[in-house]
Amino acid sequence: MADKYSWSYENSINKKDRYIDVNAAGEEKYNAFRTNRSLSNFPDTVMAANDVNCAYWLDVKLQYDLLYYGIRKKNRKFTSKAKPEKDANFDLIQQYYKYSRKKTYEALAVLTPEQLEVIKRKMDKGGIR
Repeated sequence: MADKYSWSYENSINKKDRYIDVNAAGEEKYNAFRTNRSLSNFPDTVMAANDVNCAYWLDVKLQYDLLYYGIRKKNRKFTSKAKPEKDANFDLIQQYYKYSRKKTYEALAVLTPEQLEVIKRKMDKGGIR
């Protein structure tokens, strides 16, 4: 099993509390993809993360230095983006009308509960639930 990833690189870039020598720490510990992905969630760091992502051929020390010296000190909370919740009838409507996701959301806003019940009965395949 892989070692648990430490957020020390991202925290040092954001808080500027200490500079980590990436070459001394070991290049295999620094994950440029994860660092860029975590920094791309914030409007003030998305351009720096994109620049480093575009310059993928750079050494990891240069990538870390660009982020460390190019981003201002700020306390950013790393959280994952929340996924939108699907309606219980979403897949049913999408299969019945063969709609795209966008059209399905529009149809859900228009359909009445009675119409949804009719669609449920028509799409019922039977069997044990």
